[in-house]
Amino acid sequence: MRLFIAVELPASIREAVERHVRSLPAIPNVRWSRTATHVTLRFLGDTAPERVPDLTTALDTVGHAGFTATLGAAGQFPPHGRARVLWWGFTDPTSFATLARAVDQALALPADPRAFHPHVTIGRCHRPVRFPRELVDVPALGSFAVEEFSLFESTLGPTAVHTPLARFALSNVTQSSP
Repeated sequence: MRLFIAVELPASIREAVERHVRSLPAIPNVRWSRTATHVTLRFLGDTAPERVPDLTTALDTVGHAGFTATLGAAGQFPPHGRARVLWWGFTDPTSFATLARAVDQALALPADPRAFHPHVTIGRCHRPVRFPRELVDVPALGSFAVEEFSLFESTLGPTAVHTPLARFALSNVTQSSP
């Protein structure tokens, strides 16, 4: 099973992102995403099915307050040079970062050496491209309450299918600044 842990976007934000992405002009070597469904907290990759119960038990121990997220600046991977992935990030990525760290700690995973950039993927590049100027101004697409995260199975094919295996509620308390 190919697994990852993520926050699902609510339908209103998903639809706003998808509507805006459809309005972007065609850019050579860029394939715009037709669906924007989640913000990945941790990619687990190929995982034996018998590990799922242990993963869900561990993820159920994550202690983190719910928070509000607002889409903000655009970015790319890799962060410098020519882009392979184009994305929209968040005005304040701190809460996503602390949630991702809490997930890693619950699963006893080592810290990822790469900087964590919570984002919604909006395009993939067949060949690396310069950052498109059409993405510099991120539209106001709204804010949303992050109240849960999920363990997903990802099935690859012509379009990836992401199936939630378990959902985990965040605390209903106000989060203080780290």
